[in-house]
Amino acid sequence: MKIGLEESKKLYPNELSGGMKQKINIARALISKSKFLIMDEPFKSIDIKSKIKIINIIKEKIRKEKLTVIFVSHDKEEIDLLGEKIFILDGQPIKIIEEYDNFI
Repeated sequence: MKIGLEESKKLYPNELSGGMKQKINIARALISKSKFLIMDEPFKSIDIKSKIKIINIIKEKIRKEKLTVIFVSHDKEEIDLLGEKIFILDGQPIKIIEEYDNFI
């Protein structure tokens, strides 16, 4: 699994950018043997190219390992790429959107 951390191998932790730190956190979560993953705004400091690469890795892990992911985001583009079932938390009651195409 490569998510673009090669450039960080020779850096001290205090020299890592916010995006590199975020990628490390995602990599740590993805290498765990857990069948359940909670991700809260995981791509906030990550460039678009890396974001798409990581989303594809997550989707592959979901498919191969039957991983369940709760993915929290305000970014509709991220939801477009990763969302399957959408739960909207905007007051009561929680809106559940079974089909992604029905998401506004």
